[in-house]
Amino acid sequence: MATPWQSTTVKDIHGIGHGYQAPSPAPVPATFKVPAPQTSLSFTAAQLQGSMAIAMVLSHAGTTRSASVGANTADFLADFIDDLPPIDLEMVKDVEVLSDVGRTFLSSLFGAAIADQYMLALGYRYRCNSREVIAAGVAGDYLYDGLSAVNSYVVMAEAKGSIVSSGRKVLIAGTVRRGYRRQVEPHVGQSYPIKVGSIDVVHGYCVGAGAAAGGGAAVGHVEETGIPVVAATPSQGAGLPGAGDPQRSSHLSVALQNFAGVTALVNSPTNSESLKQYVATGEPVQLIRREFSEITYRGEQFLAPLDERQHYGYALWAPIFDRLREITIDPLDKGDRVALFPVPPEELTMGGEDGGAVLPDGLAVLPKHFYQNRSGPEPERRFKLKFAKSFDYAMKYVKRGFDQV
Repeated sequence: MATPWQSTTVKDIHGIGHGYQAPSPAPVPATFKVPAPQTSLSFTAAQLQGSMAIAMVLSHAGTTRSASVGANTADFLADFIDDLPPIDLEMVKDVEVLSDVGRTFLSSLFGAAIADQYMLALGYRYRCNSREVIAAGVAGDYLYDGLSAVNSYVVMAEAKGSIVSSGRKVLIAGTVRRGYRRQVEPHVGQSYPIKVGSIDVVHGYCVGAGAAAGGGAAVGHVEETGIPVVAATPSQGAGLPGAGDPQRSSHLSVALQNFAGVTALVNSPTNSESLKQYVATGEPVQLIRREFSEITYRGEQFLAPLDERQHYGYALWAPIFDRLREITIDPLDKGDRVALFPVPPEELTMGGEDGGAVLPDGLAVLPKHFYQNRSGPEPERRFKLKFAKSFDYAMKYVKRGFDQV
C-alpha cells in the first residue's frame, strides 16, 4: 500500500522537456541574462509545500482568507504523493477516487508548486500574481524578479498541471506550448505602468508537470521565450549580476507583493495589508515587528505567528523583515532605488533532515516539532477544520482561471 509523502524524503522529476518559442519582439537588454534550462528538479515535501502555499496566497482575495487557503492546502498535495519510490515523484492510487473537481484542484496545486520550484531553481527569488500589474485580459499566473542589474526587468511564468487516471499516458508538452502562446507570449516585450515607473516583461516561461494516479514517474516540460543573440559591450552585460548572485537587484514592487503573501502566511494581516498599501499608493507605512513571536531555527532568527493557536508552521527570516521596515518608511519612489533584501545564506536554504525548509525568499516551512505541542487543536485536526472552510473558496479560485488551458 502506498505511503503518503514523508517530510524528509527527497523527490525528483527527471528528464524535463524543453522548447523555445519566438524571441521577444522588443530588444532584450544585454544586462539580462537568461539562465540555462533545468533538466531535473529535486525537492522535499516541505519545499514543495512552501511553493504551493505562496502560490495560493498571492491572490486578490482578502489577506485572511487567502492566507487560510494557502496554509491549509499545503499538506493536501503531499497526502497524494507516494513516499515509497526512492527517487521519482509518483502519485498514490487514491487520486483515482477524487471527484472531478477535486482532481482539477489537485492538478492546479501540483502545477503551481512544481512551476515555482523550477523558477527558484533557475535563480529567480521573488514573485507576485500577474494581476497585480496586468489587470485585464489573458496572462500568465505570476511575475518573477528578473536576473538583472536594472530594477524594471521581470519575467512571466504560467503554471500547468495534469493528473490522469492510472494506466493513461501523461501528455503535458502540448498543453504547455498552447499555454505559452496564449497566456505568456502576448506579454513578452511589453512594458506596464505601475505606481512608480514601469515593469518590463523581458522573458517568459510556461512550466508544466504531469503524473498518473497509482504509479509512473511524474514528467515535466517547459517552453520559454527564444533567446536572441545580444552583444554585450564593456558597459553592458559583462560582469553584471546574474543567476545566483546575491548582489543582483530585484523589482521592488514584485518583491513587496511576494512579502505581502509571506507575512499573511505568518499570520500578520496588518503587515500584509500595509505592504499592499505601500505598493498601491507609494506612501510610507509602518510595519509592526511585535505582531510576531521570535524563534531560532537552523541557528538563525525567524519571525513566527504571535497567536500560537493560529500557527500554521510558517515563519520569515528576521533580517528580511527588518530590511522591509527600513525600506517602507520612505516613499516608494525613493525605496525603489535602494538595495533590497539580505539574501539568506546558502547553508540556510539547503535541504535538511529536520523535516522543514527555507525557501530563497526567507519563508520557512517549519518542521512539526516546532508547533505540535502548542495550544489549540493538533495540526492534523486543525488542517481538516480549516481546509473544509476554505475549500469552497479554492474551487471558485480554480474556476476563475487558475489553471487555464
